[in-house]
Amino acid sequence: MLWTDADLEKALGLKTPCDSFGAHGVSIDTRTLHKHDLFIALKGPVSDGHTHLEEARRKGAAAALVSHFVEGVDIPQCVVPDTFEALTQLAHFARQRAQAQVSAVTGSFGKTGSKEALKDLLARQGATTASHSSFNNHWGVPLSLARLRPQDAYGIFEVGMNHPGEIAPLAKLVRPHAALITTVDAMHMAHMGSVCTVALEKASIFEGVEPGGFAILNQDNPYYEDMACVAKEQDLEILSFGTHPEAFSRLTVSRLTETGLEIEARIGKTKCFFHVPVFQTHWAMNALGVLTTIHALGADVTQAARDFETFVLPQGRGHQTKVHLPDGGYFTVIDESYNAGPASMRAALETLGVMKPGACGKRIAVLAEMLELGDQSEEEHRALLPLLEKAGVTRVFTLGVATEPLASALPSSMAAYHGHGNEDLEALTKAVLAEVSSGDVIMLKGSRGQRAYRGRLSYVVDALLGLDPSHAPGKAM
Repeated sequence: MLWTDADLEKALGLKTPCDSFGAHGVSIDTRTLHKHDLFIALKGPVSDGHTHLEEARRKGAAAALVSHFVEGVDIPQCVVPDTFEALTQLAHFARQRAQAQVSAVTGSFGKTGSKEALKDLLARQGATTASHSSFNNHWGVPLSLARLRPQDAYGIFEVGMNHPGEIAPLAKLVRPHAALITTVDAMHMAHMGSVCTVALEKASIFEGVEPGGFAILNQDNPYYEDMACVAKEQDLEILSFGTHPEAFSRLTVSRLTETGLEIEARIGKTKCFFHVPVFQTHWAMNALGVLTTIHALGADVTQAARDFETFVLPQGRGHQTKVHLPDGGYFTVIDESYNAGPASMRAALETLGVMKPGACGKRIAVLAEMLELGDQSEEEHRALLPLLEKAGVTRVFTLGVATEPLASALPSSMAAYHGHGNEDLEALTKAVLAEVSSGDVIMLKGSRGQRAYRGRLSYVVDALLGLDPSHAPGKAM
């Protein structure tokens, strides 16, 4: 049992007792609510959860946390002044009662994949709760913490940002024993101004680390020293990773094979030889950060390295799928549709470049905008052209106003289609479906934005996968 009426009364200091209930989970969205969840009726700019209380009851919610009693809904209702503040209080209470070793993950890119790897590897060593999807903002972090179970051995929480000052309060809520910064690069430049500012904002995660805890940093990053200074100010032990000769965890060999990455590394004094079944070369460094975090949490690094063998990338973050066609051929989809920034775009195009198309196949890139780049947007999008050429991409599809500098710079032989905005998503999809054929390798990447229209490029991914009637969602290449 995750939450009971007695727990809520303690966590929230309720003077009016709730009706008796027991909840197995926590939800703020009736679309994804499970039976026996505690439903928290948040009120946002678009939707008010109170209007969905009857739907929550119908789907089997154990109880609801509301800011006013909703008449006619036969479900235990716990009334509080502010349901969002109550969610934060639940997060505090859940973290306080937890016995788990807790980690927090942030970074310009790679944080969700690293969080998923930590969840997958640690769950084999003990009960584990982790942030769902990219629940890493002012509501996603407390919601994830409210799901932390008293019996968990490990908790892994992703922490994100768009503006200055967002990470530290979330980190102080999580109170991790170890905090990992995957890397720092040009992201959110419209709000942050410089990469150094991004680095310092990411490093503010160390303000929430428990006394005597660990800061895990990429020593190859140009802003390592800046971030290390913040960690030292918090009196944390720094565990660095990278190819740097002085790194605590040092990558010595990374080979891309037909089945993924073969990696040799030293994690502290432990030598590791392991396989990661992904084709993105930057995942060698992600894996190093993950194993260093596992070491910091006191788990078995050797077992975790061995368990990387069966790791599967999350959808939208480099997941690869073979789409089989009726004629017996197939093409390969690299789904990078969840987000995009300059560094992750470079990594994705590098991956596309090392993939080998089949007979008569070609490399295709479908690119949407990299958002929040501010004054650097035009330069960063135009800079993709030499990367596309180096990767051997023969056909390029673009979507969004910000991609126009790239679209206009493409040679006519490469330019396949350019759409100005969401209204062109259907046309883009049709153009991509008409282009792709057996033997092709097609990579789709772009920012979704806060309210992604039909998921943006994930809509195109779904259409491509739909060409294979036997496609099973989530099936890896």
